[in-house]
Amino acid sequence: QHEFIFPDEIKPKTVEDIYNEWVTSKSFLKLAENSKSGYRAAWTKMRTIKDRAFQDIKTSDFQRIVDYYEAPHHEEGANGVLKYIDENGKTTLKITAKPKMCDGLKYSALHQFRCLASKLCKQAMKDDTISKNYGQLVELPAPEEVSATRFTDVQLEHIRKNVGLIPYCDYIYILCYLNFRISEFLELTPADYHTTVTDTGVKIPYLVGGKKTEAGKNRVIPIHPNVADLVAALVRKKNKTIFCKLDGTPMSKDYFNKYCFKPAMDALGLDGQDFTPHSCRRTFSTRMSAAKARPEDITALMGHVDFAVDKKHYINQEIKTLYAAVQLMA
Repeated sequence: QHEFIFPDEIKPKTVEDIYNEWVTSKSFLKLAENSKSGYRAAWTKMRTIKDRAFQDIKTSDFQRIVDYYEAPHHEEGANGVLKYIDENGKTTLKITAKPKMCDGLKYSALHQFRCLASKLCKQAMKDDTISKNYGQLVELPAPEEVSATRFTDVQLEHIRKNVGLIPYCDYIYILCYLNFRISEFLELTPADYHTTVTDTGVKIPYLVGGKKTEAGKNRVIPIHPNVADLVAALVRKKNKTIFCKLDGTPMSKDYFNKYCFKPAMDALGLDGQDFTPHSCRRTFSTRMSAAKARPEDITALMGHVDFAVDKKHYINQEIKTLYAAVQLMA
């Protein structure tokens, strides 16, 4: 007689199991490093549900987390470690009776959490752990308005005159003509730089980059003549990324903002205003509009959806058309 040995009961996959599957998947591994970091930060906010069976998770579970972080809440350090106030009023990681509180998170951070919830749901749907994407149904607060101001023509000329004199003024000046989002700008590599020659013999340098939206992915950005030589010189250095630290190594958007953009604004005497790297994009769009560029050209260059034409379709413009559009700017 043989004794039948039954396998251990198969345990349902937890939220952490699904997360671990996703972060080792091809779709995650091909993401840019800053995107990976954003998702890892969002993951720390799921600590209260990480051990629960994913099949039992519903939209309400994700929503409770979003609602908690939208309101003033217990401040966290690296990897979600909670912070406290000690008897001397100083911040500590040692558990005390007084948690350190912080303001609620804004739309952008909570949107990252919803994106992660959606990604995990899609991962769980692959083996029928769940049949519905509950993450997509999470409600977020209204997006905050971008407070960044634009550079005036006088200020832009001031920046140009200091290229080569103040570190990273060239990057800021170039950004005002390329209009990439700062994260996209810092990920551009020499392989993204191209040139083409029109049938009339005009040589057009351009970059291919962008990632945030479907309309913004891999868009073609002609390089304005005012910055063409600056960009070409940086490309010739053959660093891993075109716009990098002075030592040739890549930089993050946080590094650029703290150690490049802000110090340059201080040195230029523009530190007392609400300038951020996004000011460069606003400068581009404002100057393009003032130059009477066609709305569809501005839309294509900015990587936005043209709602006036069709909310579901994106506009693709030929390189010659776009080059003519950017040349409208002085």
